[in-house]
Amino acid sequence: MASIRRHYINQARSTGVGIFASDSPDKHYGERRTKTEDHGETVFYAAYGYTIWKDTYHYTTARMEDNKGNVRTTSGRQWGTGYTEAQSPWYAPGIFENTEARTYWGH
Repeated sequence: MASIRRHYINQARSTGVGIFASDSPDKHYGERRTKTEDHGETVFYAAYGYTIWKDTYHYTTARMEDNKGNVRTTSGRQWGTGYTEAQSPWYAPGIFENTEARTYWGH
């Protein structure tokens, strides 16, 4: 079973840097992306992230979640060696729905 590590992203951007290459990636970055449609009437959000982990087979996952941790959209695990990136599908939250963009990494 693959280990799961988390790096939470809320607003604009966040970066994580690993200390031990065998236990954590060299770099993990994530952000919440925004786009509008219908002349700015509808706002969509997506989670985006990438992971750099030299010579290590690993994954990056990007998800839009509500404030209770329920998944709204997910990229699924994007696997690779050295570098991976992921973006969730775009999501338009309801008027009172509080959503968060979160990215995850693991190996």
